[in-house]
Amino acid sequence: MRRSIERMDAGPQIMSAASIEEQLALYTAQDRTTAQLAAAFGCVALALAAIGLYGVLRTASRAGRARSRSGSRWERGRPPSWP
Repeated sequence: MRRSIERMDAGPQIMSAASIEEQLALYTAQDRTTAQLAAAFGCVALALAAIGLYGVLRTASRAGRARSRSGSRWERGRPPSWP
């Protein structure tokens, strides 16, 4: 690319020649890296929230089942801890 430009006009000296895509890639590299890092942290946060929600729902459903079982045992005249 440099040679073709120098052939057209030998006057100006070209220090570096880069396409617009290369220049934009260098210009937006930090923004792109920041966005990728934020997306990665967002995925980790989403996974942790899903695990936490699963744990809360599982504990709540177990507590509900245990409460209903103990209630039915009381109705039959037995304490909840007696098998």
